[in-house]
Amino acid sequence: MVYVVNLFINIYHNKEIIMTDNDIQKALDDIREMKRSIEGNLRIMRPIFLDRAFIPFCYLSGAFFAILFVSLDLALSGASGLAGTPMIARVLWLAFALAGTIALSAYKTRIIKGSIARQNRSLSILSLFAIREFRSLYLILLYGVCLTLAGVGFFAFKTGQWWAFLPASFLFLAFTFAMLGLYFSVKEFNALSAVTLALGLLALFFGEAHVALWVGIALTAISVAYGITIQKAK
Repeated sequence: MVYVVNLFINIYHNKEIIMTDNDIQKALDDIREMKRSIEGNLRIMRPIFLDRAFIPFCYLSGAFFAILFVSLDLALSGASGLAGTPMIARVLWLAFALAGTIALSAYKTRIIKGSIARQNRSLSILSLFAIREFRSLYLILLYGVCLTLAGVGFFAFKTGQWWAFLPASFLFLAFTFAMLGLYFSVKEFNALSAVTLALGLLALFFGEAHVALWVGIALTAISVAYGITIQKAK
């Protein structure tokens, strides 16, 4: 790799370069080494994404989302709406939402930490964000989030159609799954992206009347689809 670096330095300073067959072979070997290093970093993510420890987590998440948002939709759809729901019911719903979110977040973090440790004990969740080969993907997704929020936010502000964030969120999530699958060679994410895309399109046409219900349907379906994807992964 040092040879390739020196070669580029000489090119930058417009120095005359005379390469023998041995020099060319060294350069090719260095390029192969760099390619293996990059591919090795990218391959780290596949076993993390498809860790079979995620299977029960996915099904538990699906059940949690179904209970949480179906109950919310029932309350919102009642004759007197959320205001007519007894205070004790609202407190219990909020407690369930907070407890479930905290528990599932802790469970997911534990799975990810264990998976990373099995791949490379020197890595951590935060260190994954520092891997150079991942930065371009992070920037693409960050710009995508900002543009989606800005575009949909402007549309919702002008029209009052705040429910538009529902289909937009799932359409962007479908894009995210597609990018992760392409970037990290996780072909199983193609099916997950297709499922999320279909849910986003359905929510676009049918989600306005029951936003909470559609959030529950979509999150439950995605969670279950993720679990099935991992089960079928080779």
